Amino acid sequence: MFPDGRIAYSLPWIDATGQGAYELSNRKVELMLEDHVADASFVLDEMERWNRPDSTELLASRMDLTRVGVFGHSFGGALAASLCLAEPRVVAGINMDGWTFGNAEKAGIAKPFFL
Repeated sequence: MFPDGRIAYSLPWIDATGQGAYELSNRKVELMLEDHVADASFVLDEMERWNRPDSTELLASRMDLTRVGVFGHSFGGALAASLCLAEPRVVAGINMDGWTFGNAEKAGIAKPFFL
């Protein structure tokens, strides 16, 4: 709960009482997944910044960012699938007991991916 009284839920409630309600709930999940993909891409950006030779970060020049993989369980598995599709810096992924949504579900993933 935010100070202004708004409540943010980790996963929107899925309403499967009708096709329209189900599609709306599914779209809410896809929008949330897009936010998670953007967050993960931001982390990759930061890792690149930390890894620069001129960086003062502890991991400077110590990460091999040509071999980035992603894995997740449940909704994190859906994130792994979507991140593999959206992010060229990710070369492989694992979805452990999760779902797929959006483009990953429709188009598939053209990288090594374990489901």
